[in-house]
Amino acid sequence: MFEGENQREETLQKEEGPQCVACVKAGWACPGYSRRWRFVDEMDGLKKLYSKKRYIFDEQCNDHWKSTWDGQEIVLWDMQLNTIGAHNAAMFIYFLENPRTQAAFPLAYHGSFYRHIPSRLGHNMALDSGISCLCSIFIERLTGQNTTTAILEEYVKSLRRLRRMLNDSKSNQDAETLCASIILQLCELLINTDFGRWIDLCQGSKHLIQQWGPDRFRDPFEREMLESQGGFIVSLRKGPHFPA
Repeated sequence: MFEGENQREETLQKEEGPQCVACVKAGWACPGYSRRWRFVDEMDGLKKLYSKKRYIFDEQCNDHWKSTWDGQEIVLWDMQLNTIGAHNAAMFIYFLENPRTQAAFPLAYHGSFYRHIPSRLGHNMALDSGISCLCSIFIERLTGQNTTTAILEEYVKSLRRLRRMLNDSKSNQDAETLCASIILQLCELLINTDFGRWIDLCQGSKHLIQQWGPDRFRDPFEREMLESQGGFIVSLRKGPHFPA
């Protein structure tokens, strides 16, 4: 086979199973996807033929997604899927909607604030890292794997980024920073069967909530986070250890 034919065959294979741009940017191995159609702009003849046509759904086509979780609409975002934040948001929405995932990890019992998280990604490194870590844990558990070194390294990186946000006088006032602290509580429980340092993370969230004061929690996202932590805060006031 000639060199030109080899290159053409390799190009055709890439077109048949191209990689997802978001996966490539995130450094994740992408299984690829099959292409059943060609876009109009890939063929000059079709592009010229359809260039002056207008379709009924033109005004409605945008990047705003709509979805529901636990009977409530998930608050989504207006961003392209070629960013890591959008990739994490799409992955997290999948876990919120997937019945198998919710059977194994019923996040609805942990708080209703999860539906706001997709729209909050891409603005706070601690929250982005925490959600990425949580999704990685979900993937491993659903595939029957034990906690790996890579997950532990990602978790430690998330803790460092949370500490960096907390040490910043501006970032520690962000709702996303509190959310990251709560997310890492869940990661700690999923990684360590003996609670690990979960109580320390709860204490940190409690101090952050106390620093804000009750008047701060007026936004639905912030209010729902406060409601999710109410029972833990009361329990921590009773003693240094959370009862079994």
